[in-house]
Amino acid sequence: MRADRGINKPEDLKGKWIGVPEYQLTANVWGRLLFEEEYGVKASDVFWVHGGYEDPTRVGKSTLTLPSDIRLDPHKSAADWYARTNLFPIMHTLNVGTMLADNHPWLPGALVKASGKSKALALARLTDTAATNVTLPFVEDHLRAARKLIGFDFWSYGFAKNGHVVDRFLARHCAEALSGRRLKARELFHPASLNSFRI
Repeated sequence: MRADRGINKPEDLKGKWIGVPEYQLTANVWGRLLFEEEYGVKASDVFWVHGGYEDPTRVGKSTLTLPSDIRLDPHKSAADWYARTNLFPIMHTLNVGTMLADNHPWLPGALVKASGKSKALALARLTDTAATNVTLPFVEDHLRAARKLIGFDFWSYGFAKNGHVVDRFLARHCAEALSGRRLKARELFHPASLNSFRI
């Protein structure tokens, strides 16, 4: 970060240039939503430059090294934002082709159920701190904090728990003219993936 441009708070980004590898990346859309709604910095207030940070061919990833006197508190900011908005940004989804789902309508639900069981096993192992499965100091404290903020299902799967997040993203996507029309979250999912069954 340059120290000679008078950028001390998010609002100071108005009229400045921001470089991103690709304008439409999911994380960038969420970032612009945060800047506008929390700090009043609209995407149109900024000059955007896209391309590789070090090389136009964009091979590899850039490494961010901040000066030791720069203090970031992303956890507190993210926790505050979630507590106010109930939005946990989604980056990835599991996809089943329409033709496959049409021919095997049981498949989307089965994949959601299998993914949920896999997650439950991982969380059970994480919870067993007698012989921790991760090399994270104070894992019990982090786990307790996540559950206090988001609940026990802090990586919730399925449309029922995440439809409002997808819909909020689609609203922003359309507002930035990245989609031709305002899609509704349910339009992105095969009807068979929205149902759950117990046998």
